[in-house]
Amino acid sequence: MKRQQLLSILLVGWCIVIGTPTRVSAITVPDERFDYSFLEEKKEHAGDISHLINKSLDTLGTLIKENPNNIDLHIALATNYNDIGKHTKALKTIEDALKIDDENSAVYLQLGNTYELLGEKDKALAAYTRMVNVDFLNEKNHLRLGVCYLKRNQAILAKKEFKKTIEINQTIAEAYYYLGLIYLYEEEYEKALQNYLKVVQHDGSFYQAYNNIAIILLDRQGEREAIINLKNALTIYPQYDLGNFNLGKIYLKKGYYANARDRLELSLVSNPRREKAYYLLGMTYEQSGNIEQAIYTFRKLMNQNPQNWHYKLILARLYSKTRAHQTAVQLYADAIRNRDNVQGNVLVEYGKILERLKQNRNAEQAFKTAIEQNPQYTKAHFSLFSHYMKRFMVFQAIPELLQSGNYLYSSLIIIALVAIFFVVVCLALKILFLHHY
Repeated sequence: MKRQQLLSILLVGWCIVIGTPTRVSAITVPDERFDYSFLEEKKEHAGDISHLINKSLDTLGTLIKENPNNIDLHIALATNYNDIGKHTKALKTIEDALKIDDENSAVYLQLGNTYELLGEKDKALAAYTRMVNVDFLNEKNHLRLGVCYLKRNQAILAKKEFKKTIEINQTIAEAYYYLGLIYLYEEEYEKALQNYLKVVQHDGSFYQAYNNIAIILLDRQGEREAIINLKNALTIYPQYDLGNFNLGKIYLKKGYYANARDRLELSLVSNPRREKAYYLLGMTYEQSGNIEQAIYTFRKLMNQNPQNWHYKLILARLYSKTRAHQTAVQLYADAIRNRDNVQGNVLVEYGKILERLKQNRNAEQAFKTAIEQNPQYTKAHFSLFSHYMKRFMVFQAIPELLQSGNYLYSSLIIIALVAIFFVVVCLALKILFLHHY
């Protein structure tokens, strides 16, 4: 068996042995405010071959024929093949380099990169592992292997490589960044924060780290520190959609509607698919009194997601504010149709709009349904009481009033009714007395 075939078998075998460690055990549904993205990978080259990378494929091919044992030329040619999407040719080129020198870590780095581009994840891991074994004291080799483990969701092994990276060189910001990412997934927020602070200490260009620092501090110290760090992120990268989204969300909460609108619109320019940004933008318009623009925004959202009943309820509420009650009723009806356990407040809002349209029976049924679902829902009882009183159904109204929880109002109404009854009785007796005499 040829030496190269034996080496390939050993690499795959090694990958099988190490490819089944314990995976991340605490991954939950990600918090949409955090940036979980991987960094854009920097191209690493062996030695000083940058002057070779931009040469044409024909030129490199000619140089390799003249210098067939030059590893740098093979790596440069493989890199160029990968850059134009010819990954199979890149693999053949780097395999030729392995035949020349199978103890060169830069060759295994390019081999791992190529396997990743080909979707051969196990072979890529094996190549990166061999790269580390060949040059164990190279911190960038450990970093690359750690990223490979992390992409495979093998957090324990990834942590080990990132920590080794830092042990060799404490200034590698990427290692701290990825450790912070792992701790985010594991909800170890203090450890994540400490690592992200190390990131910006060693490299102030990591806008993702500033975003994640902001969100951790937001939950601990409030908006001030969060805003400072988000502004730092946006100073580095003004088009950062998540940073603009998070800052807009904070501004909305604080009531700075113009600032919130501007940030959320910037977020959507960079990422038109961020549905929650449209939602918050619509809420910003509503809370600032721009109902027409709020309707336009939620209409756009509903067109993107026509089955979302929550958007229909919001639109119904907005249309009711513009006195477009018929449209509001249709949206409410569409939203609650065939749904069990519709929230009581939704049914009460629906009933009140039906009242305005003089659909009294449907309104009464909406209030009663809210009470059936939650007999303790006092707002529904009071709404039904008001509904009965408007129709002079006093005897039906009084029990609902007593269950509404509004004891002062109940007492006043009952006193008023007793007084009216007393006056009516007195008048009746007076009429009888006068008629008798």
